[in-house]
Amino acid sequence: MTVHRKLPLRTGSGWKEVHPRPCKWRIAWENNEEICVAKTDFSNVGSLGAPGMVESPLAYDPNTNLLYRYYCPSLATRNQVNGVIAINLSSGEREMCFTLNPLRTVPWMLQKIPDKPFLVGLVVTDASRTEKPGIVLQHQLGLFDLDQKKSLLRALPNGCQHPVTASPASDRLLFHGPDGFQQVSLRGRRRLTLSGSDWGDGRDGAAFHPRNSSIVVGGPSLSLFEPLRRRRTEWVKSGGGFPVWNEDASTLFFSENSGSLSRYNPASEVAESIVSIPANRHPERKKSRPVALSEDQRYFALPLTRRSPFHAETSNSDQPAWIEHQTLVIGDLENQEIWQFPGPVNQCIWVKS
Repeated sequence: MTVHRKLPLRTGSGWKEVHPRPCKWRIAWENNEEICVAKTDFSNVGSLGAPGMVESPLAYDPNTNLLYRYYCPSLATRNQVNGVIAINLSSGEREMCFTLNPLRTVPWMLQKIPDKPFLVGLVVTDASRTEKPGIVLQHQLGLFDLDQKKSLLRALPNGCQHPVTASPASDRLLFHGPDGFQQVSLRGRRRLTLSGSDWGDGRDGAAFHPRNSSIVVGGPSLSLFEPLRRRRTEWVKSGGGFPVWNEDASTLFFSENSGSLSRYNPASEVAESIVSIPANRHPERKKSRPVALSEDQRYFALPLTRRSPFHAETSNSDQPAWIEHQTLVIGDLENQEIWQFPGPVNQCIWVKS
């Protein structure tokens, strides 16, 4: 078993780093080789099996205590095993609950619709033809009925290529593509378009306000857009990505890069740092993820990444140019305490204890 060293962390004003401790929730996360679950003191880490070869989010149903993920062992064997699996967090058992055509995958977006027995995901179909050059991908909205074990595919407007954020509870999904941002419903109907290079490329995330129609968009400047007024307001002019609202919309969490977490108070218009990696001379956003908040809104979980270049004289031609050190950070928003569990982490999600 590989032992990973803790990353040095700089805490924001009023925050402190402490030893890991348990809370009323557990955390599930994915590294490069397996899906894991543990209490937040990480005293006993359980393995839930391999995640498969295709990147895809974890989705959780608190009513059944089941974890969902798109899974195929490898792209070469998708004709044998390909679909959405359910993982029982009590027993660790895995079941293929929705089998997909070998030409289909569910990357980038998979969420449980709150209080309804449905998963929603972006289904991508390889519609390429050998007689025609190039790769053709068809994007559709997939609705997976967990009770009836049936799935329904709905067409998306042209240009809905990459999901940016989703709020199934309020029937709002945000995509980005050649035409800019497009907000659509769960029926696949377009409701809003934001075009123009000043909005960014969609890779810095966005967040729907939990109580009104406004949207916070990450990018070169972290901005609030109010559709009814067609008004845009810059909140953090220095920029930020992967915004996440807390439940009462009093705090907006965001990241400057994959090695930091900050929060913005709309009432006071003040942004403050919670945690960051000091002397992070090569920051990047590719590994950034939206912060995950526990159901009671007291705790957060977030992967942090520090990237460093290999020395040119010691690296080989077949070696990556960069080395990445990661850690899973847990934060207590009430006591303003953080702790970490070092090691590779691609994503995380809160689950019941």
